[in-house]
Amino acid sequence: MPDDEFVRGNAPMTKSEVRDLIVSKLGLKDESVVYDVVADTGSVLVEMARVAVGGTVYAI
Repeated sequence: MPDDEFVRGNAPMTKSEVRDLIVSKLGLKDESVVYDVVADTGSVLVEMARVAVGGTVYAI
């Protein structure tokens, strides 16, 4: 998902390429359960939720 799809103001955000790498390395599947500790802007969380559509994603 391109960075400009997120509304974030001046808040720092994990860049698209890094989000892709994180999600890839996690090996998420459709029904994965994910906990994102320190979710901040939520950009990584959104990318994980796009993969684990049949699972559950929690932001802490």
